[in-house]
Amino acid sequence: MIRLHVLSVPHTASTKEYTVCAFTQKVINFCKMYKDMGMHVIHYGRDDSDVICDEHVTVSTREQNEKVYGIYDWKNQGLRYNQTDEVFQTFNANCIKEIAKRKQPHDIILCFFGLAQKPVCDAHSDLLCVEPSIGYPSSFAPYKVYESYAVMHGLQGPEKVSTAEYKFYDAAIPSGFDLNEFEFRENKEDYFMMCGRMVWSKGIDIASQVCEKLGVKLVLAGTSFGPKDCNLGDEWPPHVEYVGYADVEKRKRLMAGAKGLFCPTIYNEPFGYVAIEAMLSGTPVITVDWGAFTETVQHGVTGFRCRTFEQFLWAAKNIDTISPRACRDWAEQNYNFKKIGGMYKEYFESIINLSKGTGWYTENSERRELEWLTKTQPTQPKTFKEILNQYNRIKNEKVHFLQIGAMDGVKHDDLYPYVMSYDWTGVLVEPLPDMFDKLVENYSLKDGLKFENSAIADTEEVTIYRVPTEKIGVDGVPDWAEGCSTMLPDNHISEIVPHMVAETVAGITIPKLFEKYGRQFDFIQIDTEGYDYNIFMQLLEQGLTADIYKIEVAHITYTKTVWMRWKLEQLGYKTFIDNYDLIAYRF
Repeated sequence: MIRLHVLSVPHTASTKEYTVCAFTQKVINFCKMYKDMGMHVIHYGRDDSDVICDEHVTVSTREQNEKVYGIYDWKNQGLRYNQTDEVFQTFNANCIKEIAKRKQPHDIILCFFGLAQKPVCDAHSDLLCVEPSIGYPSSFAPYKVYESYAVMHGLQGPEKVSTAEYKFYDAAIPSGFDLNEFEFRENKEDYFMMCGRMVWSKGIDIASQVCEKLGVKLVLAGTSFGPKDCNLGDEWPPHVEYVGYADVEKRKRLMAGAKGLFCPTIYNEPFGYVAIEAMLSGTPVITVDWGAFTETVQHGVTGFRCRTFEQFLWAAKNIDTISPRACRDWAEQNYNFKKIGGMYKEYFESIINLSKGTGWYTENSERRELEWLTKTQPTQPKTFKEILNQYNRIKNEKVHFLQIGAMDGVKHDDLYPYVMSYDWTGVLVEPLPDMFDKLVENYSLKDGLKFENSAIADTEEVTIYRVPTEKIGVDGVPDWAEGCSTMLPDNHISEIVPHMVAETVAGITIPKLFEKYGRQFDFIQIDTEGYDYNIFMQLLEQGLTADIYKIEVAHITYTKTVWMRWKLEQLGYKTFIDNYDLIAYRF
């Protein structure tokens, strides 16, 4: 069993209360993560610590901390400490004494506060000394684990580019996160956010300027000595809301609600915890294009990495083109305790082999995989809504669309808010006379629309099967059945079919529709409850020229769906299934 002596942060307690200290939160999370991986964890820390471990050893007290540092507002002003003061000296002396009582051969000492804890390792040189999660400039341990490749390469120095030296036991392993501390929310509120230390080097003035330009609120949560420290003047600007210290619950709520999180850090960010925390909340991030963000932020998938003000501005304006689900999937799959704990287990086993004398050439007959460095990409980087939002901006909010199966234009319809809010024009096709009348009425205040009271078919008349309006909500017929009118009832939901009645309506082919209204459309949506494949074939014969297609596939066969995707992809479209629809886009 891997045995770990975890040295916590001397000037705090290992509790969730200290969210302002990234080092403390690492200790708490890492202890739980190591314990979950089956390691034996001994935690050395303050008497009021609350951490998951096999044994907690008290090496310092809250009383002593308050005696040395006083009682002060550390939640909003930051933490006081001095690595040579009484608190640190007492902490190290007690760790040295207590480890001596417990140590066994090949044990590992983890120094979470770096150089300040070097005396403990010096006193136990027979053990393996590791600095985990290094993101600071001065390190001492023979075994180093950095928070990112960016900080590893930076701290190894430029001479390592030209100098040959074995660095097999310098590793880059990111931090693991407790997924339960974050709430995924797909629907966002109208504000951006920054979280952490409120100082100018975090680029707060950049985020403020972008939000001011867009006329949107910026929420700041964390420690701060005021707006001057952020290059924002004597007072917080009107569009900036500083909310102070954020505990776990407050952080969860703010991050889940934010439409985006800014991390425009001026220096080389060693890791940037808040970026992962935001993505776990389904919140896209806007960062600089250097430091650890080049590893943690998937550009165009979980956020945007920027270098100029114009790029930051564009990213903020287009933040809703990023999928909250893709953000969550990326962060959840790559920064969970099991994933990161497995990486540390692999690393610890490799240095234990050195201590046992078998070394770099140690064989492992039990290995079945080498997945410890593998990253999992989001399976669906964008949703239809994000694609449509992005396309709407590219077209300067002027989109010409064709909607086949428009119903009344409002119920079960994602297009209505776009058509009414932007300068969209288009043709709406609806065969049922009563629904058609409601469709025209619902769009009566909108110019630039044309309406066709027909079904797309091969004949001038066609039989439609529909659930009458008066049957909705009666005898268990659900509300959504009002939108179920089909030319192919045998392909439809069996529980609904008995409630359907036949109705004869006018028919029109795609060629005649194009002859009547023109053939050039930016976006075509088909929702005809089973006849969608037949309409696609008519469109295919005429040539697929639209940039976006949304085709309902709920009532057609899997084989037909696969064939449509294959054909669209042959023509250069990217495709995916979004609930009951096939989405294809090419722009």
